[in-house]
Amino acid sequence: MKMLKLASLYIMTIIAACSMPDINVDDILNPPTITTNTPPTIGEIPPNLKPTSTGELATDAIVAETPPAVAGVQNPPVEIQQTFLPQENQYDIFHYIVQVGTPVYSANFIYPGLGCGWMGVGGQVFDLASQPVLNLVVEIGGTLNGIEISQVGLTGTTKSLGPGGYDVKLADRVIASQNSVWIQVKDLTGTPQSDILYFNTFADCEKSLVLINFTEVNSPRTHVILPQVFYDYCAISSYPGPCPTPFLSSP
Repeated sequence: MKMLKLASLYIMTIIAACSMPDINVDDILNPPTITTNTPPTIGEIPPNLKPTSTGELATDAIVAETPPAVAGVQNPPVEIQQTFLPQENQYDIFHYIVQVGTPVYSANFIYPGLGCGWMGVGGQVFDLASQPVLNLVVEIGGTLNGIEISQVGLTGTTKSLGPGGYDVKLADRVIASQNSVWIQVKDLTGTPQSDILYFNTFADCEKSLVLINFTEVNSPRTHVILPQVFYDYCAISSYPGPCPTPFLSSP
């Protein structure tokens, strides 16, 4: 029976081959093997094939860009420096302070012809040897009667107050004010040589002149040095209170 089936299959194959001349009998009986592309098996990476280390970057390093090279010019090494800001202001230490006992208020004896029509500040600046210091700028600022003022004087220009005398006009009449006007000593470059001092003014002709002296820091002298003309005026006028004793020699 099996042989009969094989014979039948063979006969049918021959018939098919005859009806399809392009097909070979051997191709039907022995078809070619079809090869498929099977993906390769992915296995584990062998222990001897670990990635090679390229080095670690330091996280705390400061990296600076190097300037591009210029032909014939050698670039200097780049350095990073930390800058420290000064903790102390350069104006915290001054050369002069207000002389003890001043301000002193007086009538206008600098310009007697103007009388009560002049109100201002005057005085001198002394060094450690109690000698007058010349060519220092005395600046007056602030507000007077609601008006902003800004005036300057120069030591050594008002001889009626002494060799180092200065004076600065505030107004052409007496005006009362309280801690709204200030005075400061500076050098010729504008650098402050003293702290700012606020003072009062009075609507009183007998107090139209404000005498303010300055002395060098660490000066041993504490006696108030006023111009002789002030003592002369005090002796013949209605100066409020006893007249100061003139200072004539070193203590």
